[in-house]
Amino acid sequence: MSGILRVKTLSLRAADEIATLAIEACELNKFNPISVCVMDPAGHPIVTKRMDGCPAMAYPAISLAKANTCVSVKSSSRAYGAKYLKPSESGEKVGPETFARVLNQITTLGGKAAAFQGGILLMDKTDSQIVGSVGVSGAAGDEDEYCALQGVWDCSIANELTTSPSEHSCKTVKDTKRLAASVCRVGKRKDDLLATGTPQLGSVFMNEIAQRANQGAKQPKLKIEPTEDKKPSSSGVVVAK
Repeated sequence: MSGILRVKTLSLRAADEIATLAIEACELNKFNPISVCVMDPAGHPIVTKRMDGCPAMAYPAISLAKANTCVSVKSSSRAYGAKYLKPSESGEKVGPETFARVLNQITTLGGKAAAFQGGILLMDKTDSQIVGSVGVSGAAGDEDEYCALQGVWDCSIANELTTSPSEHSCKTVKDTKRLAASVCRVGKRKDDLLATGTPQLGSVFMNEIAQRANQGAKQPKLKIEPTEDKKPSSSGVVVAK
């Protein structure tokens, strides 16, 4: 057994593509301007982008905190908040001890943590290894999370990644055609689409995209140029020695 570990991470090209597509999703749905941070598994930003009109002091820092939360606790920022700040399934309310605990954790992380939606975790589909995260801030929380997910679903390595959460919870999506096509592209079927929280998708269109999904439409993969200290893969995920 080797004493050297190999860690997978998103490439710069894949991270830039995801950030750009997240912003495009924001524009198409006419959400408030957002800031996007795509981070590697070690908690270092690979790409950060801020839309025109997005306040520069607040939202870039919050998007970074959301992305950092995901790789730090290995869950989405939504799940992190739900764990500590929402009543349990038994109905037990959040007490002061639990609230103090999450505040202490955020302080320990230097304030770079967020216990609310907008940060998603990215994993390699083959082995579930974490390859990065995406944090979005500037719109409503569910809209931030939707843009992050849409950026991944639309990217050229979507079929190689899984996300946490796996579905969006946004009720204000306007560009439903693109959403449905994206969900089909990452291998989901009609029943999955019905559960995406987008009831306005018409039945005729649902049948059409379900047929596309069953045909197994594929996206072209990115070509990664080899670098001196990283071993390239056939996709946007690289293996760092």
